[in-house]
Order: sequence, then C-alpha cells, then structure tokens
Amino acid sequence: MSDEETLEQEQELEVNPDEEENTDAAEPAPPPAVVVLSDQMAADGLSLVCKVGNNLEHAYVKLMVQNRELTDVSEVAKFPHLRYVDFTNNSLETLTALAALQNLLTLHVDHNKLKTIDLPSSRFLQVLSATHNALSGEFSMPPQPLLRHLLLSHNEISSFSVSTGMFPALRVLELRANKLQSLTALSCLSGLEKLYVAENELSTLEGLNALPALKLLHARANKVATLVGASQSKQLHYLNLRDNAVESVEELKHLTAAPLHKLVLSGNIIADAGDYRLQALVCIPTLVTLDKDTYEEDERNDASEARRQQK
Repeated sequence: MSDEETLEQEQELEVNPDEEENTDAAEPAPPPAVVVLSDQMAADGLSLVCKVGNNLEHAYVKLMVQNRELTDVSEVAKFPHLRYVDFTNNSLETLTALAALQNLLTLHVDHNKLKTIDLPSSRFLQVLSATHNALSGEFSMPPQPLLRHLLLSHNEISSFSVSTGMFPALRVLELRANKLQSLTALSCLSGLEKLYVAENELSTLEGLNALPALKLLHARANKVATLVGASQSKQLHYLNLRDNAVESVEELKHLTAAPLHKLVLSGNIIADAGDYRLQALVCIPTLVTLDKDTYEEDERNDASEARRQQK
C-alpha cells in the first residue's frame, strides 16, 4: 500500500471534533404530543343504540376508544347521551371534559396519566375504574351519589379523604397496590361491603369496626400484626390476611364476633403454631375453610369439645 493510500484511509477514519461534540450534546425533549379524540375515532368506537330522551329518539350510548394515546377528549360533548365510556390505555391527565355527559353510568380510564379524579359530580355514575394511573398522596374527588364500584388499584395513594354523604351508595372499593397506612379515613363509608387493600402499608385493622356492612376484606401482603381492629365486624364473612405479621393464636379471639366463613392467614407466623387450625375453629365456629382447606367433621368435634372445656 502506498503512502498516499495510507494517508487517505487515516483521513477517512479521523473524527471531526465538532461532530463528536454535537453527537454528545443532549437534545431538548420534544413537547408532549397532543392527541385529540377525532370524529373518526369516535365513529369507530361508538356502539349500542338505545332510546333516549322521551323514548322517541335513538342515540349511541357506548363509546370505547383504547390504546390511542389520547390527551384531549373534549369531543365527547357531541355525544351527550353516552352512558358507557372506556378510555383505557391513553394519556389523559384530566376528566373535566366528561362534565358534558350527564347520563354517564360507567367510566373506565385505567392506564392513563391522571393525577387527580376531577370528574364533576354525576347524577347516575355507578362504576368508576381508574387503576394504573398517577394518583398519589391524599385521594379525594367530587361526591358521586349513586357510585357503587370505585376501582383505584395500582396507584400511589397514601390516604383517603371522604366525608359523610359523599358516596352513600358505594359497595365495592378496590385500593390494591397503593401506599395506604390506615383504614380509619374510610369510616364514613357505612354501606361498604367489599374492600380490597392488598399490597399496601397497613399495620393494623383500625377503622374496620366503623364499617358495619363490610362482608369481605382482602388485605394480603401488608404489615398487619393484630386483629383487634376487626373485633366488631359482625357482617364479615371473608377475611384474607395472607403474608402479614400476625404471630400469636391469641389474636384469633378478636374475631369471635365475626361470622367468618373463610379465613386466610397463611404466610403469617401464626400459621406455624401446632394448634392453629383448632384454635381458629374454637374462636370462630362459623368457619368453613381456613387457608382454603375445608374443616372436616372430626375437627369440628374437637373444636366443640375444646369450647365445652373452656366454659
């Protein structure tokens, strides 16, 4: 290879200092894209024609627009008769545009970017699902008089702000995988029947006694060490406290007032006690299953005898 050819190759491989600097320089982040609900998107997502108004007119009452990165849904105002709306998997940060939907019954806004539920009070809303959003800190929202199901799992909610009369019809509340440390703020939900608070930061069940209608509590994977908070739960039929911190069989005495049918305490130290199954049935004669294992007749006889001897 000649000296001239070698020089040409070295020049081709030589890096321009200016080009290297430009390559390393951080480019400014592009502004977030604005994606508006278009007429075509709406047309593709509309379904279910029903009678509306004076029953002499018909209109679409269901709209489903998923996975479109929507940031602006103000066009829903064109469809005031909508009752069922699903905007799952978009990029919504506000729900104020839905104020135009006075007949809304169910709303699904899971997997969006909501930091607050700024949905105005709705006369008929019964189901609201806002799981996997950016809700954090103290949760609050405008009153919803007919709301029965509120699903807020997989957020960063640490407390719950609610006052008497805000959600008088609420029956099911799902708060899985948040950062709740207490249930006391839920005491105004006197009609609540099912509460799901698995994977939070609860250390006690304090506040449970203020929920007289509660039938089901699912609180797996918390830090609950005592059952004293459930001592007055007279409607509770199902209690799941798997993977918590309950240690002593003495804690079972706090459940004597509860008509439990199913109790789950596996993953707690208490489950390693030799007389665990017996003592659970002694304290709670209504139990059908413990840790998903059904009680046999001979176990019931042993528990009856143990109760008789304790008198």
